Amino acid sequence: MRILVFANFPPYVMGGAENQVARLVEAWLDQGHSAEVAGFGIPNRMVAVGRHAVRLHHLHVFRAAGRLGRGGSYFLSVLYFLTQHSKRFDIIYTRGLGEAAISVCIAKMMGFCGLPLIACPINARGQGDVNFITSMPGCKFFMKLINRHCNGINIIAQAIKADLEKAGIAEPDFAEIPNGIPVLPLSQIDRQEGARRLLFTGRLSQQKGLDLLIQSLDELRLEGFNFVCDIVGDGPLQETLQKKIDDAALSGYANLKGPAEAHTIRELLINSDVFVMPSRYEGMSNSVLEAMEAGLPVLVTRCGGIDYYIGDQNGWTCAPDDQAALTETLRQMLLTPSAELSSMGNANREMVERQFSIENIAHNNIEFFNLVRERRGRS
Repeated sequence: MRILVFANFPPYVMGGAENQVARLVEAWLDQGHSAEVAGFGIPNRMVAVGRHAVRLHHLHVFRAAGRLGRGGSYFLSVLYFLTQHSKRFDIIYTRGLGEAAISVCIAKMMGFCGLPLIACPINARGQGDVNFITSMPGCKFFMKLINRHCNGINIIAQAIKADLEKAGIAEPDFAEIPNGIPVLPLSQIDRQEGARRLLFTGRLSQQKGLDLLIQSLDELRLEGFNFVCDIVGDGPLQETLQKKIDDAALSGYANLKGPAEAHTIRELLINSDVFVMPSRYEGMSNSVLEAMEAGLPVLVTRCGGIDYYIGDQNGWTCAPDDQAALTETLRQMLLTPSAELSSMGNANREMVERQFSIENIAHNNIEFFNLVRERRGRS
């Protein structure tokens, strides 16, 4: 199958959605399909993805023209690209149900493109694509446009499904295929008693709830708990979070480590005891999947995504944006014996092998693409 992906791409744009696109593209290529990627944050060039070379296409956007100007110029870039290249592809996949999916729907409505469109919405609960669409002038028109011209939607998190239902987006075919991750060899890990080693990896932003985490860790330190929490990543809150750590005299208990390469992050995961992700909202966290693949138990907030897979046997969940709930859940985690942590981490590793390997996730996406194409052909 020849797949046209509208998204940005690493290393030019780094984020969960972009990393997932790269993983899917590499797996599709490994499975004998072809894929090219078009986005506003990437250049025109070939890039190496695993053992393959992938063509990237830059979509021009006039950023200084305000929201309407940016949206209009992006649509014109998508329209021009489709008129020039759509015949080389069998299907369009957009990572997100925002500008790219809407632009393709308009192009299809205008008769400039006849390819089936599959969209994968990002985030939920007031912070996702549905919220973006409803904030636009003429949102009812765009909802009808999506219902008519978006042929399939893949839901990576249950909270996204609820948003779509509430907005009345029900006409496309739906699949529920989560994010995937490469499953790498892993030796047996024995958790040791002593200072509990906590790890966070991700962007240092308001979304991730790290301000709440630092406050909770301060309370637990004062209660006498022994732990070290490394926070790996960068972002707009780096200075603010460091000040919180300094003001609470938490240095040595909570440490901002800065960004790290993927291979370094996996080493950090393997040498940690528990992964923590106290997000205020999420879609389907790649960072948590990486921790589970590395054999770690995880502590996550109930944002309607990966938390659906976490129970007493493999981790802990608590309400998002709730300081008291986070502190109590961290307390429960710190009181859990090391042997039980090992068992929980093994359960996560086994779950990833069964349900989240990128090869299976990519294959399931292709099966969904074929289903949508067949139904569209019959209609």
